[in-house]
Amino acid sequence: MTDNRLGIKIITLLYGVILTITVIGFFLLASFHILDVRFWVSLATIVLAETCVWSLAGWGALRAEQFKKTVPAFMGLAVVAVLYQALTILYAVVLWLVIAVPASLYIWIQLITFGAVFVIGGLLIWFMQTERGIDKEERLQMLGIQEIRSILSESNLQLKGWQEPYRSELKQLLTNLEENVRFSDPVTHPDIWQEEEQLMHEVRRLQEQMMQSQMQDEHKATQQVQNVKALFDSVQTVLQQRNRKLITVKS
Repeated sequence: MTDNRLGIKIITLLYGVILTITVIGFFLLASFHILDVRFWVSLATIVLAETCVWSLAGWGALRAEQFKKTVPAFMGLAVVAVLYQALTILYAVVLWLVIAVPASLYIWIQLITFGAVFVIGGLLIWFMQTERGIDKEERLQMLGIQEIRSILSESNLQLKGWQEPYRSELKQLLTNLEENVRFSDPVTHPDIWQEEEQLMHEVRRLQEQMMQSQMQDEHKATQQVQNVKALFDSVQTVLQQRNRKLITVKS
């Protein structure tokens, strides 16, 4: 955060210096050229282009994490902003100072250029927002599998309260289930919400059984382990159904 703030301060300082130089340079030109509409249009467009360029630089420094996720679109915006900056300077030098095109034509050229930049920039920003929206949706969709992994990790800790040979049996079953979960597609789909709910329900039931203390009576302990094994089988079955349906709806 400190580095970000330092970057913002440096960018703001550079922007202020360049803006001051631009304004002073224009008003020095005023002693050689008539202050007509082309003067003000040139000054306004160059200042606008500089503001776009340095605003993007500031956004990149302030939103470093978002910048990393949207580098292609951000670089596209930066290229558009720099090109617009170059065109405004070129128009001012060539069309205003050298050729001295009529004011109405000069204004139309500037408006058309700004319109093109606005449309292209708007499309790039829309693309960035769409990418961030998709990324956020995928993160939300991945919460189900992530929660299941977390529950299974907690269940692994509960095995310490079980005695042999039951602990080894349950450990193997849990390892197999964790393996299958790890290789399952974490990004779900709205069409399989029923399977997701059922899977989560079965996993929570399994967790509840694993959290219970092992019965001291041999017969009851054996029955308890059989119930846990049945839940493992149920979770594996639902997980397989979920994965098969997910492949189908995504294909």
